[in-house]
Amino acid sequence: TPAEPRDPRPRHDHSALWQTIEAAGVASFGNPQAGNLPWPLDRAEALAQLRSQSPGAALDVLLVDLGLPDGSGLDVIAVARAAQPACAVMVSTIFGDEDNVLRSIEAGAMGYLLKDLSAKALVDEIRSLHAGGSPINPMVARKLLLHAAAGASPAPVQALVPQGSDGPLLSAREAE
Repeated sequence: TPAEPRDPRPRHDHSALWQTIEAAGVASFGNPQAGNLPWPLDRAEALAQLRSQSPGAALDVLLVDLGLPDGSGLDVIAVARAAQPACAVMVSTIFGDEDNVLRSIEAGAMGYLLKDLSAKALVDEIRSLHAGGSPINPMVARKLLLHAAAGASPAPVQALVPQGSDGPLLSAREAE
C-alpha cells in the first residue's frame, strides 16, 4: 500500500493558529522561493531542512518553539542564524523563564513571545518581526530589564557645579 501523504502542519492541535498563519500568507506553503517546505515537526527535522536548504530559498522569518519533542529549539535558532543570517528568528514558547529567554537571544532570536497570543496577534507579531521589529512578550521584557538592571551599576552623574565654584556651570551662550 502506498504511504499516506504527510500533513506538513505540526501535529499539535493548533489548527486555528495554522489556518490563520496560512490565510495571512506568512507561511511557506506555495512560496516557490521557499520550495514549499513542510512544517518541521521536531528538532531533527528542522535542523535537516535548514542544513539542506538551497541558497535561493532564503527564509525571511522562522518561528521556533523551544520545547520540541526531541530536544531544544535553541539548536534550531543557532543553525538558522548561521545558515540563514538574514532570517529573523522568533521564539514562540511556553517557557518564559530568564534562562531560556537569555539563551534564545544569545543563540540569535530576534523576538520572544509566549504562547498566550491569539492566532491573529501572532500573525501581527510575525509581520512586525519581518518589518524589522523585535516583538517581545511584556512579561519577558520585564525580566530582561530586571536582569540588565541587576547587573548594571548606576551611571555616574556629572556635577552641574564645578568643584570650587558656588554657581552652576553655564556655557557662554547660556550666560548671555
